[in-house]
Amino acid sequence: MKKLISTLIAISTIVTSSFAFEWGGIFYDKTGFGGPSLESAKIDQKNLVDLWARVPLSKSGTSYLAAEANYSFEFNDSEPVNKVTNIVDLILLKYGFNKAIGKKSIIDISVGRFSNSDITGTIFNQISDGARLAFGTESINLTAFAGYTGLINSLATTILTPEHTNYIEQGIPVYVLAPAYLPASLSFTVPSLFANQNLKLQVLGCFDFNNDNFNRYYATAGLSGKLVKGLFYNLNATVSSINFQDISLLSNLYVRYSPVSSLSIVAEGLYASGNNGPLTPFKAISFQKASLSQAEPEYSGLIKANLGIIATLKDKFLANANVACLFNCMDSDVKYDGFQWKVDCAYNIFNDLRIGAELYQYIALDPLNNAINLSLNATIAF
Repeated sequence: MKKLISTLIAISTIVTSSFAFEWGGIFYDKTGFGGPSLESAKIDQKNLVDLWARVPLSKSGTSYLAAEANYSFEFNDSEPVNKVTNIVDLILLKYGFNKAIGKKSIIDISVGRFSNSDITGTIFNQISDGARLAFGTESINLTAFAGYTGLINSLATTILTPEHTNYIEQGIPVYVLAPAYLPASLSFTVPSLFANQNLKLQVLGCFDFNNDNFNRYYATAGLSGKLVKGLFYNLNATVSSINFQDISLLSNLYVRYSPVSSLSIVAEGLYASGNNGPLTPFKAISFQKASLSQAEPEYSGLIKANLGIIATLKDKFLANANVACLFNCMDSDVKYDGFQWKVDCAYNIFNDLRIGAELYQYIALDPLNNAINLSLNATIAF
């Protein structure tokens, strides 16, 4: 046993001394004040400590180990019970390998726990345990991914389940196992199809391991690129089905115009189907809030139109302002839901210190869904 321990210590010493071991972290603080109205506004205090490390396994850095973990604390005075939340999460633990093959090809492999996203960024966008293999050339990129969600922390990542589910929360107060699904995808990208336009195709499946028979399937096609100088677009359309028994649709058009490098004007339109004719409500895998409403809707049965402006100043100051109008189309009738506006800014005082502020409001047709919030935040890197 002593010989084994000595050997492990010797190997660790050789690795860390031969290659550049890197580590760091951040401390994040956010103090918010908000609620349905100013009169009923409550304090929402959030703090996070994040630590990361990267250990190269070769002199060239083509293979490495990476890890990242954090602890977060939240006090939300608006919650009737459980005002305090403590979360411990492991968000990265992977082996990575990338290598050039010849002069024009590259292969990239990731195995372990890491973040992954579908090509829309709306359906599946979270961490999971699994493997990803990517192969790229000048003319095509191929990516295969498969993961498992049953071991990640559901307190930090919300996965959508059916209304009636067999999933039962298990774990400890700071770490609760998430619903068990197996997401798997195959992506095909042509980086320069014609006139610098990019074509993306992806099939994605999410297989149920909770005995709910809630298997979801998605097929996405996307086109993006530059139209004229300073004008870019990204168009995606996804057809989805649950157990191949229905059909739903998600479509999105994003346009960005940058007359100068420090200023961008963005416009976006999104449709997530509801019970609209032959279509059924769209159901994603990862939960993401579609609006700033108190109701916190997911991307299902809604239409969203967004217009914004982004300004930067010498990599020191960033300001963002946008407005959006939302409509409910969960049923056959399209109904106005609400209007929202948001402004936020961030200033890099030093390379390792950033401060910011955010102010937003949602004005809903139903006053119960109104929301207003002001928050200040600071990030310290070390």
